[in-house]
Amino acid sequence: MKRILAIILMIPICVIFYVDMKLAYNDTMIRQTFSHRLSKYPIKNLESFYDMEGPRNANFDKDDKGKWIISTAYFYGSTYEKIRLELDRNTRKAKGEYIIHHTYRSKYGNPINKEKSYPIKMKNNHLYYAGNEKDIQKHPEIEKKVKDFKFFCQYGRFDHFEKYKRLDFSIRRHPLMYYILSFKVPNNDDNVKKIRKYYNLTDSKPTRLMITGDDNFVYHTVGANTLS
Repeated sequence: MKRILAIILMIPICVIFYVDMKLAYNDTMIRQTFSHRLSKYPIKNLESFYDMEGPRNANFDKDDKGKWIISTAYFYGSTYEKIRLELDRNTRKAKGEYIIHHTYRSKYGNPINKEKSYPIKMKNNHLYYAGNEKDIQKHPEIEKKVKDFKFFCQYGRFDHFEKYKRLDFSIRRHPLMYYILSFKVPNNDDNVKKIRKYYNLTDSKPTRLMITGDDNFVYHTVGANTLS
């Protein structure tokens, strides 16, 4: 009886040890993999994406170089603004849109969404409002916003990524691989300082970095990464 009891008690200990080792291994792999991937930032010249290879799968034609899609959105109150740019590696041309979305309540208390988009293009690494002359004259504030806009990938640095404290990691394997990583970033971090300055943010709430994607972070298979 003592022999059986000893075996039963040993199994949970072995399982816990194995799980702890696996979690530690995954954490190391995550940090090493993303440190390597994020080391290419910042990319100050967006036209560099034209010559940058991305993930591919069996649906790609062998002669299709694909396209990069970059987007940034920020929220304030019931409004958010988003800028989205598609860089076509085949034509070496870039176009997208600047979106302003408002949510407000009707007199009956029902939410109403109102969205307006403005076409944008890029030339010589400069974004510009691509509306007609009448629209440009009508919306000079949009023209200025687009002209002055910088994507986070143009000024964000991640050479100290491994120092961030990981808050959460979840992964879904079926039907497709999908993961979410969340990191706590100190408010004195250079990236946080730049974001607060760029968007004129004055609050001191804790900052969180989230990385999402549908890629296998260990084996570097086909997928896409998103920073938010």
